[in-house]
Amino acid sequence: MKRHKLFLIGLFTVLISHALKAQIDIPVFTWRSHLSYNNIVDLSSSEDRIYAAAQNALFFIDREELSINKITKNDGLSDVTIGAIQYDAALDLLIIGYANGNIDLLTDNSISNISTVKDAELIGGKRFHHVLVNNGLIYMANDQGIFVIDPQRKEIRESYRNLNAQGTLLGVTEMAFTSDSIYAATPSGILSASLSAQVNRQDFNSWQRNLTNVAFNNLTNTSSGLVASSANLFYRNDGANWALQNLTITEPIRDLVASGNQLFALTDSELNTISGNALTLVTTLDQSATSSKLVHNSQGHWIGKLGTGLLNFANGSFQTFSPSGPSSDDIWRLISDNDTIYNLSGGYSLFVEPLNRSGVISKFSQNRWSNTNVEINDINMPDLVDLEVLQNNRFDSDIFAASFQRGLINLSAEQIVIDENTVGSTLQRENGLLRITSTAREGNNLWITTHDFDNSIHRWDVENDTWDSFDFGITQAKFPLDILVLSNGDKWVSLDPNRGGGILVFNENTNLSRYLNTNGGQGGLPGREVTSMVVDQNFFLWVGTNAGIAFYPNPRAVLSGQSLSANIPIFENSFLLRNEFISAVAIDPGNRKWIGTATNGVWLFSETGEELVHHFTTENSPLLSNEIDDIAVDTKTGEVFIGTSSGLVSFSSDAIEGLSSHANVKAFPNPVTRDFNGVVTITGLVNSAALKITDASGKLVREIRAQGSSATWDTRDYNGQRVKTGVYLVFSSNSDGTETYVSKIAVI
Repeated sequence: MKRHKLFLIGLFTVLISHALKAQIDIPVFTWRSHLSYNNIVDLSSSEDRIYAAAQNALFFIDREELSINKITKNDGLSDVTIGAIQYDAALDLLIIGYANGNIDLLTDNSISNISTVKDAELIGGKRFHHVLVNNGLIYMANDQGIFVIDPQRKEIRESYRNLNAQGTLLGVTEMAFTSDSIYAATPSGILSASLSAQVNRQDFNSWQRNLTNVAFNNLTNTSSGLVASSANLFYRNDGANWALQNLTITEPIRDLVASGNQLFALTDSELNTISGNALTLVTTLDQSATSSKLVHNSQGHWIGKLGTGLLNFANGSFQTFSPSGPSSDDIWRLISDNDTIYNLSGGYSLFVEPLNRSGVISKFSQNRWSNTNVEINDINMPDLVDLEVLQNNRFDSDIFAASFQRGLINLSAEQIVIDENTVGSTLQRENGLLRITSTAREGNNLWITTHDFDNSIHRWDVENDTWDSFDFGITQAKFPLDILVLSNGDKWVSLDPNRGGGILVFNENTNLSRYLNTNGGQGGLPGREVTSMVVDQNFFLWVGTNAGIAFYPNPRAVLSGQSLSANIPIFENSFLLRNEFISAVAIDPGNRKWIGTATNGVWLFSETGEELVHHFTTENSPLLSNEIDDIAVDTKTGEVFIGTSSGLVSFSSDAIEGLSSHANVKAFPNPVTRDFNGVVTITGLVNSAALKITDASGKLVREIRAQGSSATWDTRDYNGQRVKTGVYLVFSSNSDGTETYVSKIAVI
């Protein structure tokens, strides 16, 4: 059992509101979570709060103020992908069970972690489905059975596993208690066992079985006895036997909740009360979103939905409660443009087939998220793969989104679609799909790649509304996945690894093209699956592959036809990240390389790739998963957005977009107190400034190089010793000394 302090001051105090947060600078080297709160998997309540578990984070509603407060891994949670939660008033404890078997116990100022189930080598899943407290003990139902936890010792007291009639694996979905027995809803009926100390509940033979041919998903105790449900069927226990009730419910019951003398049944489209064999409608619901959980209290009905978040129904009206966040935790592509981050959660499968993910653009700007549904005539445009901001005079909007299935969409008020039916278009549809995989802008032109067509690359002059398409005569070129446009007009196109992989380089103006692969002299790529291409500030083109990373120092010369092999940096006497599956590469304002991997987190290397700055994983940071999907850098703020398989986080780096001259130079904190253990951040510097820090007598204390227009100092000298109290001068200069500035930092 691990115990650690929360990263916020008092977990259950009201957190800073989003409006206030937007006015606060994010300290350098700190993290933020950007998670979706639309998929509610469980609910629980206390006297003054409603707790809601989204897929990868928690939030709670202050019942008096109706304020929304988030709790994420960045705030101290041990894990992501929540399965079940339960608040218990007697213990004053919020219990969290995760999909991987991890357990957190949250009090008012700390989190205790119990990783026993997570760490155990067990056959089958470990996801927790339900949590209840009985006689001071915590009972947690999961794919393995039931685990009983002593909250005082914070350890597992006993476990009831392999509860099937043959002593084999049987998961438990929900539990209920009577005065002397425990009941469990399972895929093979309802089990029960005595709570007597003389009964060995760890022996599957100690459990009684009822309705073993019925898969139950809900079970609860009411004032008149136990009730349960299987799909749309409702059962009642008379104290001795279970009986199917004659109720007309036409869809699966998602939750059964007893409150006082009332029993509520939640489905996707309705909330009803059940009294005897009578069903009374409370309200209808939007059935397009699956219902998950229900809580009833004096403020009405709190309803969890998968897709639309947390709803409150009271006095005949609905209200939605959701923290600011992206529409989904799925990350396909992150795009940084003009101090704005766009998240697209669409994409396509490994075999370039539809995923059928809802077409929503999530936009992060001015410290808030907004989500736009992309629809044409009320029909969603699924599997968004790319987005370009292209200034033009033809459309009301400069934003163009690409749907793998259905075409380009201009995000004007009417959301105009551009597809194979558009006049002059060279796009084609086959088996109902346009198969657009990427886009790129070049002047007035929008470049579009389509998969599995002879003419697979298209150019659309948006202003003049003219189209061209290109066929390069090699099989691999029919299967493009991504396109990068260089400043000299060369196009670099990554190709489907299932069809040969590699890179196609071409320039339509010179009619030159070249195919790069893993062979020496013919490209020398580390691997044939190219996952990322990006140009740095030295005009080096970096390529991430399934077998490492490399760069071309002079990409403009690739079409000259000379023998060519990519360069691979040397790190710790070996090729940089050799044989590592590189999933994303991004360049920050300091020209450093942020490199995401499929299994090993995210790395930050120096400009040349020869010096490691950071290596973040789930073990040493708030990173949600070691599987990185994409990375984008907001160059104006230095914030690095990292998309993982479990959602999006960001890291406030020390590199900010460079300036041509010193402007509004600031050092903070300033003055620096003796108990301060962080770094002093200096902003407003000329790009890549050289800084010399001296004491008041002129003695050189430290030299630092700015990352873009920002630099940090840990208030230590060359020997790593904390500097003494006094005033320190910071001399800043560009490379040729034509732009200089002097500032002061006080250490008190």
